[in-house]
Order: sequence, then C-alpha cells, then structure tokens
Amino acid sequence: MTSGTASGEVIESYQRLLESATNLFSGDDNEEFTMFDSSAWSGRNLIFKDTHNRWLTSKLIIMPYLGDYGEALRVVQPTARGPQSGPPHGCVRPARDALRCENLGSRFIDNSLQKCPENTIRFCTISEQEQQKCRAMRDAFSAAGLVPKLSCYPASNQADCIDSIVAGLADIVTLDGGDIYRAGKDHGLKVILGEVYNYNQPGSYWSIAVVKAETSFSIRQLEGKRSCHTGIMKTAGWVLPVGFLAANGYMDATGGKDGCDVTAAVGNFFNSSCVPGAKSRDYDVYGTNPPQLCANCVGKDEDFCVRNSHEPYYYHSGALRCLVENAGDVAFVKHTTIRDNTFPNGQHEWNRNLTQKNFQLLCPNGTRSSPMNFRQCNLGQGPSHAIVTSGEKKADEIAQIITLLSAGVGQFGHPEGRGFKMFNSKGYVDNEGQTSKNLLFKDSAINLRSIPSSSRRYDTYLGSGYVNALETITCERN
Repeated sequence: MTSGTASGEVIESYQRLLESATNLFSGDDNEEFTMFDSSAWSGRNLIFKDTHNRWLTSKLIIMPYLGDYGEALRVVQPTARGPQSGPPHGCVRPARDALRCENLGSRFIDNSLQKCPENTIRFCTISEQEQQKCRAMRDAFSAAGLVPKLSCYPASNQADCIDSIVAGLADIVTLDGGDIYRAGKDHGLKVILGEVYNYNQPGSYWSIAVVKAETSFSIRQLEGKRSCHTGIMKTAGWVLPVGFLAANGYMDATGGKDGCDVTAAVGNFFNSSCVPGAKSRDYDVYGTNPPQLCANCVGKDEDFCVRNSHEPYYYHSGALRCLVENAGDVAFVKHTTIRDNTFPNGQHEWNRNLTQKNFQLLCPNGTRSSPMNFRQCNLGQGPSHAIVTSGEKKADEIAQIITLLSAGVGQFGHPEGRGFKMFNSKGYVDNEGQTSKNLLFKDSAINLRSIPSSSRRYDTYLGSGYVNALETITCERN
C-alpha cells in the first residue's frame, strides 16, 4: 500500500515497477534472485508471501495478500467529499474492519472500499474452502433478507481467528472445546451458540480410539504404536485421549522431565504421530515440541502439519485417513467419524470403499468393540463445538448474532433440498482441487442452541470435568 495522497500517475508507476519485477524475478529458474522465495535468507514470507504469484491492480489500488497475520490494508480513492471528509453519515465502523473479507478465492482483499460495513457480522474462516462456504452463506442469507449482513474474514487457523476477534477485525468463529478454553481463559471470549448433534444429547460428543479390524492390540498396548490425531489441543483427537492415557497411568505426563511436558510425553509414548499444528508457532511457542509429533503428516511445504485443511491428515476425517493410508496404527476422532467416511458417505478415493466393518474401537477396559458401540466404548465426552465472540460485545450485539444465525438455521439448516445448507460442506474446492468436511460448522450438526448469558464463560460452558482434564494436560493443575 501507499499514501492515500499519492497521485494516480505515481501509483501507476509503482504498479508498473512491481509488475515488471515480477515478470523478471518470479520464476524459480532465476539463480540470482527470486521475489517470492525466502529460503536463501533462512526465512519464510520475507517482504512478500512465498506462495504469492500475481498482483491485483486497479487505478488506485494494489493489494497482495500479505500473509497469515496481515491486517486488512486499504488505499481509499478520493471522492467529491475530499480525502479528509471522513466516513459517510451514519457509518459507525472504520471501513478497514471488513475489507479482508470477500475474495479469498484469489487470495486478495475486497476492493469495495467506499462501502461502510455497518452492522456486518464478520465470520472468521481458516481455509479457502471455508471462505467459499462463508461467502455462499452470506449470499444465501442476503437473498433471504436476513439481517444484519454477514461478511467473511480469512485467517490461517483458529488461533489466528481468536487473535483477530480480540483485535476487533472479526466477530465470530466456531471452536472446539480445546480452543474455547484457550479463547476464554486467555482472551475473555464468550460462548454464545452451541452446536447440536442429537436432540437427546444436545451438548456433547464422544472421543473414540479407532483401529483397523485386522489388528489385535488393545488400548493397553498403544505404547510404541503410531498415532493419528485431529490436531493439537483438539477435544476428541488430543485433549480426551491424551488425558485418558495420562490419568490411567499408561503415559508419563512429565515427558521424562522434571515437572510437566505433555507434548514430550506423547512424543515419547508413540513411535511417531501426525498431530496437526504441533510444531506451529501458535502451539509451540518455544519450538520445543518433539518433531515426531508431525513425522507422519503429509502436507506439502508450508502446509506440512498445519492445523487446517491444507494438511490432508487434519481434523476428524483427516485423522481417519491417516489410519486408512497406513500412516498410523490408531486414530483418535469423534464418534461420528466412521459413519461419515464409510459407505454410503465415502466420496473420496481413500474412503470410497470403506465400510464400518473395516474398523473397531479400543475400549478403556482393554477390549474391542464395534463402531456402533461408541456410547459404551469411548475415551470421554467433550462439549459440542460452539460459536464464540468478543467478551467486549454488548448484549444487543450478541443478540443480533444469535438472531441472525438462528434464523439462518431455520431457513438453511435442513439437510434436504437444493441450495445452500449450513451443515453440509460438499462442493467447496480449493485451488488444488481439494475438498473438506466440517466447514464453519460440523457436518453432523443439526441445529444451533443459544447459550444463556449465565453460561457464556468458557469454564461454565465446558464443565468442570473437561476443564480439569485440560488443565491436567496443559500442566496448569498442581
């Protein structure tokens, strides 16, 4: 970006310079200098993002997407009001708050800079597929006349979304229990809507340990095996199984060190693993998490072991895929994962021919059981995923969000029929042709329930048992 007072001629000269430089130095075959490769300086995304390959230009705007934590940047074209005139009458938010919203498909910021996003609810997304679904939801809500309007704010992962909400750049995001704990305890975010998966059990789901049916080991023989996890600090794939193994004496939670180091303990217990996000800067601040936690992941280059769908073994379906493709011996997932990825629901090459008979569950008592028996054979029950927002929001702002999304469920929450479906992730494809499940909401959700104001604190929503388990594996309990 450049100064808003720069003339059009000056800005166009900047554009020509950058476009010419890109033509000369963007290819990998240039031995002296490559604009979009930071490896020669032992870094990543230096000046430009390494994956950047083109510019979006208009008469007075040039805006590449500047990386995972780049703020929305703007250059406002002067109008008849004059560059110092301020926002239009009635505009209560700075326009930059919603600029980084509408065009993640090409990785660039929306350039409709003269519009004031008054009363826009900004949904934070963590992948290209989520951004596509969010935009589809925005359009569906708008066509149905639902207000306030929705917009979509792209981030790299849930931790980035939490930070963006704290910074006032986004309004809401859907999180699982582990992330809700972090968002609430560290940043004061509030839980306002919970997903419903079963009207008879509206607020929870089970963590299960899945193995191939042809194997014969029990849960008491997991040490030295290879493990597949949904993601670091994820409820079904990390918090509950790791807590179970530590609480029952199978795993030394100290990690062989004085004190408590659960990530080291998991690295020592399993031969190797795929724990998406385990080596990311958000979950490995000091760079001390053992590398074997990512050893079996398969994401390419900067997407290796990331905590989003760019890592093929991320989340519930990804962890099961890790098991199916023989990258692990056990997968820790939620109870609906096998049903969602076996006949007739398997839609991908890796799961198209799977049936529930291909799998068994490891039970806490050392036996095995059918995937249908998850209520009696599980590693614990976790709270449902939930939508969180800033703890600074007023009651009327929260009520607007709840009203909008509840009305959306009323019109778009049914699984049948044509058009947009809130709890269906089919048809959203990234630029590499990859699809994903559980975009914005879990596909197994059937409704959203409003959380009473008295239960919006993270610890109240999660429950004391779950919080105790989390504090145990995060070394926050004496």
